[in-house]
This record gives sequence, structure tokens and C-alpha cells, in this order.
Amino acid sequence: VDDILDWLWEELELPNLDTAPSPPACFGEMKRVAERIGARFDYVRVDLYEHRSQVIFGEVTFYPGGGSLRFRPAVWDLRYGSAWHLSSCRG
Repeated sequence: VDDILDWLWEELELPNLDTAPSPPACFGEMKRVAERIGARFDYVRVDLYEHRSQVIFGEVTFYPGGGSLRFRPAVWDLRYGSAWHLSSCRG
């Protein structure tokens, strides 16, 4: 698992992290862009980058790790999974 930071750019306490990077200068704008893109989905990871003080879109990912990524310790699988409410899925 790569570095995982929460919405406030705080490091999650996973055992494989070193020091978290500093947030980009345009982090607030990145959050607004991610919210807009993600609003239509029950779960999506939005990858954005900063280049020369501009937000650059990378990709959206619906199943990180092909849906088989496991976290260690396993409690993080539960923490991530509990945020996904299947009742909100559109069928």
C-alpha cells in the first residue's frame, strides 16, 4: 500500500509509512475537483496532480488494486469498507 492520507491530509496510521509529503499548494482546489468528479459515484478514487500550481487530472479508479488490495493490519480493510454503503448503489 502506498502512502494513504485522509481528506485533511493527515497520515493514516499504517505501519509501512515513512513521513507524509507536504500537501500541494492547490490542495483546496484539488479537493473541490475531486468532490465534483466523485459526486456521481458511491466510491471512486480520483487521482489529481499539481504541476506548476495547476491541478492536472490523472484518472479515476473504481477498484484500486483490482478490488483485491488487502491492508495490513486487517483492521484497515474494515475501516475502508465501512465507509462504502452498498444501499447507495444504483442498480
